[in-house]
Amino acid sequence: MQSELERLESDLDHDQRAGKAYKEYVSANMQINALVLQGARTKMQGIVNSPYDKYGYDYVTYLQYRERDTGETLDLWEDIKKARNIYQNVVKEERLKSADKKMLASIEHPEISAYVREKIKTMQAVAERAKASEKYVIAELDTLVSGADILPAIISQHRGNAVLVDFWATWCGPCRKSMPAVNVLKQRMSSKDVVYVYVTGPSSPKEVWKTAIAEINGIHYRLTQKQWEYLCNSYGITGIPGYLVISYDGKLQDRYVGFPGVDILQRDLLRAME
Repeated sequence: MQSELERLESDLDHDQRAGKAYKEYVSANMQINALVLQGARTKMQGIVNSPYDKYGYDYVTYLQYRERDTGETLDLWEDIKKARNIYQNVVKEERLKSADKKMLASIEHPEISAYVREKIKTMQAVAERAKASEKYVIAELDTLVSGADILPAIISQHRGNAVLVDFWATWCGPCRKSMPAVNVLKQRMSSKDVVYVYVTGPSSPKEVWKTAIAEINGIHYRLTQKQWEYLCNSYGITGIPGYLVISYDGKLQDRYVGFPGVDILQRDLLRAME
């Protein structure tokens, strides 16, 4: 194996098409790969000294074998193990439990922490969409999210899908009257990548709201008064029901005050997926 590695490195060194940085990167990858192959059978002999070692394809396995062979926790390995545990727990529980939140907060390397948070966010969004296709899902928006960050925080998890944002309230007769018609829309669009998001404010009593949404399949947000007012004022929702049609790439495509009809929303949502 060592002679094969030496041959490959010699070929790489004499390759005039490759620059110095590229050669160092590829060399680090080859060295790590060779040690990992060795470590799968016995104790690894040697280490890799390269500024590019962290970018090796087998770097995580390399760290795992290094810890096994030396008894020391090396480099990023401790944070990587935490990240693995958190991810596995979230897959199993479909939520981030308090113990996992503490473990996530203890990850020292910001890149690993950011990566795990983004993966969890994406995974939760997929789970929410799957559940919301058959029943209602209550989603929470941090009360500290404000201003121009509100709508992106609600819809960013659903990029790649058309999104219908429905502004409503439990006390609003026209809102409740439009719900059966939207159910017809959902049936027509059942094979399409559409996410239905419902937002309301504190004027909808919490317990009444919880009872009402049990019959409304989709993702439901109950916003603070400031969040609700900002969205309504910023996107021209001067009355309810109100609707925003968001395209697959997260851009606002259409806006309506009052229910525009099933055919119009279907047309807009189909266009939003193009």
